[in-house]
Formats: sequence, structure tokens, C-alpha cells
Amino acid sequence: MKKIFFPTLMAFLIVFLCSPAFAGKIYSGDLTGTWEQTDSWGARAGKSHHKLAHGDTWTTMKAAPFTLKITEQSDDGRAVHGEWCSPEKCEDVVGAVTSDGTVYMADEDGYFVGHLIGHDLELCYIEADENTRIVNCRVMVRK
Repeated sequence: MKKIFFPTLMAFLIVFLCSPAFAGKIYSGDLTGTWEQTDSWGARAGKSHHKLAHGDTWTTMKAAPFTLKITEQSDDGRAVHGEWCSPEKCEDVVGAVTSDGTVYMADEDGYFVGHLIGHDLELCYIEADENTRIVNCRVMVRK
């Protein structure tokens, strides 16, 4: 009896400790809608694809014309489709949400990493190519 009990107990503990219920809740919040920027900070070097300031500069803007439109979200809440828009153009964006609520997205030429903070989305954009380097973080609020 003891030879069967201990291995069975260990197997049960391993399965329990590795289960999603123990590891943490899978994020299932609704991200759909239009998100507007209310604050922004970062740095840029080179040319802007959105016809903003060129050259080496700090980027700080309270309210700005950038919007994120999440048009579709998977049934489990872990993947999204949408658009990232400046006044000059919109780019398709796809994304995924991790179990802890971290948001990863990609558009035509860059990447986003974000975190939900209360009802706000803090979203950082990263782009690097031959002519452009940008890291810009924003606080986005849903309209």
C-alpha cells in the first residue's frame, strides 16, 4: 500500500502544481474598442513613418492623435486583431495576451508591449530599422 500511495501522491501534486488554476488566472478581459492616448514619453532617432518630427529627439505628448482600435478578440480573450492609427495612416495590428495580462502586438514595422493598469492600457512601441529607432510608451484609455 505504501509503495503505491507515495508515487500516486507525488503524481497528484505535480499535476496540481502545474495546472492553470494553480499557476494563475488566464486573462479574459475585453480589449475591444477604440483606445486613445492621454500621455506619452520616449526617444526617437531617424525618420518617422508617421510624418512626425525627424532626427534625435525625446518624445513627450500628453494627448496625441494616436489611437488603437481593437476590432476583434478571440473567444478566450487571448488574441486580438485591430488597427494602430496616426493622423497620417493606419496599420493592421495583431496581438496576444498572456495569462498575467501582458499584451504583445505587432504592426507593419514595429512591436508593442503593454500592461493593463486598472482601466488604462500602458503600451510601449518599439521599432528599429536602418533609418529609424523608436521606443515610445503611452497611456491609452478606452473611449
